[in-house]
Amino acid sequence: MLSILNQPFPSFSANRSSLLLSIFAALSVFSVLFFLDPFRMEMLPRSEQIQLSTAFGTITGVISLVLTFGLPLLVPTFFDERRWTVSHEIVFVLSLLLCITLANCFFLSYSQSVKISAWMVGQMLAIVLIIGSLPVSVSILVKQKMLLKKYENVATHLNQILPRPQVESNNLAHPAATHAPKNAPLCFVGDGKQEQLTLQLHELLFMSAANNYTRIVYWRGDKLQVVLFRATLKKMAESVAAYPQVFRCHKTYLVNLANVTTIKGNSQGCKLYFEHSDEAIPVSRSLTKEIQSRFEGFRS
Repeated sequence: MLSILNQPFPSFSANRSSLLLSIFAALSVFSVLFFLDPFRMEMLPRSEQIQLSTAFGTITGVISLVLTFGLPLLVPTFFDERRWTVSHEIVFVLSLLLCITLANCFFLSYSQSVKISAWMVGQMLAIVLIIGSLPVSVSILVKQKMLLKKYENVATHLNQILPRPQVESNNLAHPAATHAPKNAPLCFVGDGKQEQLTLQLHELLFMSAANNYTRIVYWRGDKLQVVLFRATLKKMAESVAAYPQVFRCHKTYLVNLANVTTIKGNSQGCKLYFEHSDEAIPVSRSLTKEIQSRFEGFRS
């Protein structure tokens, strides 16, 4: 049993990780049943103990693998990383445990000629929860460790290719800004009265969404400025669609990549930082390669 890798179409490395974690889950269930013997199977012949432990372990591993690969293909919108929440994780884990429970009940019914009942399903579910706590916990820890290492490496690479900003005339300037007019004006208009703001491209740091409002953060006059407009982030993005360095890196953030100074990585993905702000801007995992491509484009 394992936690889902949050991608609708896993890469080769993700597939390999899922396979290894499924094998670990199967071996864990086999080891608990055979060596710890919580259900006193010592009364059975040794060969039958091995058969039962192997069967339950195999069922656990196969169900974990099938659901991990199959469900994201059947319902990709549910497993979309950009929409993934804790509730999605809980639903997936409960679905996984329930499927393992039902599969084990059908196996017992077939092998031991026992009729399936609500009582039997309830007992089996309790057993699955008890035995499955170890592999589930370990698999989640392993997954988090793999993701941490992956995005730390990504962040290290991005920092190596990241053009460094230079301060000129109390305004942020950046080598990447040469990909657009030096003093390109950006005009943002909100839905409220007198909500209008004109910026130079190099002044904009980032924008963030809050329901139907957008917070615009920029640097002007040697000071960090913040304004709140009654407008969606989508509308704001349309105002800067012509500039490749202004990029929607997350469903709630639009950033000026030309002013990014540092990138850090953790198990949730990469975070972008700006020189004059302590706010960490998340990058959706599905957009990591696009971010890298854009930074590399600044160097060409």
